[in-house]
Amino acid sequence: MSNPTPTKALHIALWGVQVTLALAFGAIGTTKLTTSEAEVIQQSGELVEKYGVGLIRFIGISEVLGAPLMAPQALVDKYKRKAGGKQKNPVYAAMVENLDQNVGKVLAELDRLKLTEKTLVIFTSDNGGLMGNPTNPITNNEPLRSQKGYPYEGGIRVPTVVKWPGKVAAGKQSDLPIVTLDWAPTILDYLGLNSQEQGLDGQSLVGVLAGGSLESRDLFWHFPHYRGADVVPYSIIRSGEYKLIHFFGEQPDELFSLVNDPYETTNLADQLPDLVEQLQSSLQAWWQETGARMPQKK
Repeated sequence: MSNPTPTKALHIALWGVQVTLALAFGAIGTTKLTTSEAEVIQQSGELVEKYGVGLIRFIGISEVLGAPLMAPQALVDKYKRKAGGKQKNPVYAAMVENLDQNVGKVLAELDRLKLTEKTLVIFTSDNGGLMGNPTNPITNNEPLRSQKGYPYEGGIRVPTVVKWPGKVAAGKQSDLPIVTLDWAPTILDYLGLNSQEQGLDGQSLVGVLAGGSLESRDLFWHFPHYRGADVVPYSIIRSGEYKLIHFFGEQPDELFSLVNDPYETTNLADQLPDLVEQLQSSLQAWWQETGARMPQKK
């Protein structure tokens, strides 16, 4: 995709784990990653040198860190020789190291082509780790509760690391809640475009990455599906420190303070009924505003 603002020589290397990039940009096999992605980076650099024009390049390393588990055998054997702690699956450990190695190769290629200072690098994911069989879990999300597909923090909280020398201060940490939808308006703002004119969900993080703050807002998740035997349709609203999980069906709603109880051990719904009602009202308004699909009985 050509850059609509030719004076900007900006490249974007974006990767994640599991299915986000596979859905959006096409899955890239772990063993084929280095060659194909190095070519993409090099082509971008050649265009900048020749025309002074940047391209937006989405560089997706989709490792599918879930089932089926596959990794280079040498790495699997390496972790079989190690004693297990909370993380016990040698194949999954090998997959994580393989991802790490490929990330390093992408960064090294950016350095080699002298594109590091012109590149926004975003490392993120679409959901928490998949545990699978609870008696022999694939991974362990402790101390966060639960796993992929569930409405608790172990299922929806993900890592996010951003790198851009000269634009994003190194070594800084933030506990500000953000969502994947924030990246599209962020990228547009870095390109000098007005993200607010695009009608996008999410908010630009340019100010936050420069050390500023973001106006307080509610965050929403909507999962109107059944999954397996124990995941029923649900919606979530996070407002300030509080998180309400609304279950569609007979299961009562749950309310947690993520400041005082980040591991979601104590349901406060009975103690704070007025707050539950307020958050339910906000959630219902969001359903109507967005035209959210509701679960249907068949």
